[in-house]
Amino acid sequence: MPRTPSSTDVFLALASPTRRQLLDRLSSREQSVRSLAAPFKMSLPAVSQQLRILRAAGLVSSRRIGRYRVYHL
Repeated sequence: MPRTPSSTDVFLALASPTRRQLLDRLSSREQSVRSLAAPFKMSLPAVSQQLRILRAAGLVSSRRIGRYRVYHL
């Protein structure tokens, strides 16, 4: 019986190469969206959307520092 993927499905979150690269970049230190987006040819909102999926799956956390949001594993 096939299972229905949910928005918090870890395997669904890890299915994207972009999200795996974001996790790899976060493995060394916490970073802002701007620094995470630097090597990608994506807009900041697109990277934020990918990070939202990772957050919903419980793979990353974030905190606010002034106007910026910093992500970490």
